[in-house]
Amino acid sequence: EERLVTKEDIEQVVRRLGRFGSDNRAGLDKQLHRISAIRDNSNQVIGLTLRIGRHIVGNADMIADCLLGGKGKSILFLGEPGSGKTTVVREVSRILAERMSVVVVDTSNEIAGDGIVPHPCIGHARRLMVQSLDQQEKVMIEAVKNHAPSCLVIDEIGRRQ
Repeated sequence: EERLVTKEDIEQVVRRLGRFGSDNRAGLDKQLHRISAIRDNSNQVIGLTLRIGRHIVGNADMIADCLLGGKGKSILFLGEPGSGKTTVVREVSRILAERMSVVVVDTSNEIAGDGIVPHPCIGHARRLMVQSLDQQEKVMIEAVKNHAPSCLVIDEIGRRQ
């Protein structure tokens, strides 16, 4: 059955979410899905976009030899939006965290979700959330200094605006 989403429907979802961040995103604990707000010129939420995140066990098997082949290596995943880079990075984080100390610097909360409690897809990896892109460098340094990881996983490397 098709029906139009009403203003009351949107208000109910917004109430249940609690709040949106400065980037107009909200997440749920232990979920990879994200809800983004669409606002009018008076800052009222008038629409919502739901992004479905995925975790696929085994999708990093094809690069296991690169992941586990030695210390001091870096891997960069490149591809178009929606091509599966983040899905692979989630599984890479989990695999590596089974063998070593891993910290995920989750700049846009794409890897472990937007909620306070990370999605279990990253296994035993620890996750540091980054409030804004201009804080990414600071959080990366904090990860190394305070948490001494064997491996640092970063979802999107940005530059200062």
